[in-house]
Amino acid sequence: MSSHGNTSISNEVERVSRRVAMRFALLLGFMIIVGWPVVWFANLRSEIQTVLGAVNSALSNLVMLGDIFQINAFLDS
Repeated sequence: MSSHGNTSISNEVERVSRRVAMRFALLLGFMIIVGWPVVWFANLRSEIQTVLGAVNSALSNLVMLGDIFQINAFLDS
């Protein structure tokens, strides 16, 4: 009787541990499937912001350079 009880408890523990392992695997898979694009897009957004900042700086420098040339042309005339 005691051996049968231990076997039944062992089977129940094994069943529960398999269920927990399956849920953990599903959760981990879901986190990877959902989390990877989120991280990738966040990095992409950071790269885009860096490029836009560089473009903005370059355009500002061109505007300042254009203003300097206009002032010099005005002073030369």
